[in-house]
Amino acid sequence: MHRTVALLLLLCLLRAVPRHVLTADYLAAPYGSTTVTPEQAAPYLSWAQVSVPNANAVAGAGIKTQYYIDPTLTIANRGQQMYTSDESTFAHDCLGRRVTIPYRDLTENVMALEQPSTRAVFARSVKRITTAVHYDALFEDDGTPPSEYLEFRLLPCKYSDDDWLNAIDQLNQASTVPVIVNGLNASKRPLPSGLIRLVSSNSKTLGLNYESCYSSITQPKMPDKIWQAMENSELRVTSAGKMFECMARDTSAAASSIPERIYVYASFLLSYDPATSVIWDEFDTPSKMRVEPESGLVALDPVTAAPADIGGLRTSNGTYARQYRKCYLGGTLVGACVAVVNPDGSARAFPYSGYRRTLLLRGGGVLDGGTASIAAVMPPGTVPPLSAVIAFQ
Repeated sequence: MHRTVALLLLLCLLRAVPRHVLTADYLAAPYGSTTVTPEQAAPYLSWAQVSVPNANAVAGAGIKTQYYIDPTLTIANRGQQMYTSDESTFAHDCLGRRVTIPYRDLTENVMALEQPSTRAVFARSVKRITTAVHYDALFEDDGTPPSEYLEFRLLPCKYSDDDWLNAIDQLNQASTVPVIVNGLNASKRPLPSGLIRLVSSNSKTLGLNYESCYSSITQPKMPDKIWQAMENSELRVTSAGKMFECMARDTSAAASSIPERIYVYASFLLSYDPATSVIWDEFDTPSKMRVEPESGLVALDPVTAAPADIGGLRTSNGTYARQYRKCYLGGTLVGACVAVVNPDGSARAFPYSGYRRTLLLRGGGVLDGGTASIAAVMPPGTVPPLSAVIAFQ
């Protein structure tokens, strides 16, 4: 009997360890893989941003679904659900001109989120879609306070960040499903965006998304103050118990971007909460499903609690590091591990002894033959500038 109980407890413990961290990607047309089925994706993918025709099938496979909407910026003649013929829904400057933003060869209109007419359009759009098909959340684009990224352009008349954030707060109360707000990336670095305020003030805010999180096509490894803003954003969102979506917008080939992927994933692990933090890679793969095998490394039982500021994880030699007592790869315990990141321009000594193995990545995505394994290779004595190491005891 005792042996049976012990076995049952062990099985329960094993089931409690996820086989991967929370992940996200586009799936199916128009932006995701059209060759990977929801059933093939489901073992690796937690969240998918999907179009209306695909939402029910993806949700039926056990993947949580997001619906894209942008109530803050709209473009004429593009079929966007928030563009209207009602002039009161558009933001204006103090001379009565529409506030607009050039976008490629198009013009985006800033919307008047505080107006009842705008809220009514939003509420009708969301209700119509979520009544017709299953969505678990909205992905609400461009929530950034305009002062954080429009300071060289016109602002709405009598604009204030507080009014903008209050307007988003009230707008989202009309949603029939929780809301993930995108817009952390335009912060006043190294401080996080003012958008952070929504995680504590709005019951409908499921979480916040950070585009170009730790990596982008123009900056494959984010440095210094930018990197600190990203880490502090992750820390503050997770400390509020909300979802933090880390969208690494580097679209280079995954198989040839292994140092960048290690840098992203180690940075993510420094501040993550396995219950709420989501990694959303955009490294390119042949299948176009962009979930990478390193997402199978789940680090649990941190030696140090998450600090209020990333400076709390800075070691004496200048690297940033966080140790975990129990690390799993694909659901298998592989021992204690540490994520070490050097985001500045000087080489730094590896900060710990006793680590004798390192994470080894080969190839690209999980459905393209890519693999993550533990190599019997000592971590380097020196961590080069803009690089990272994930090591194991």
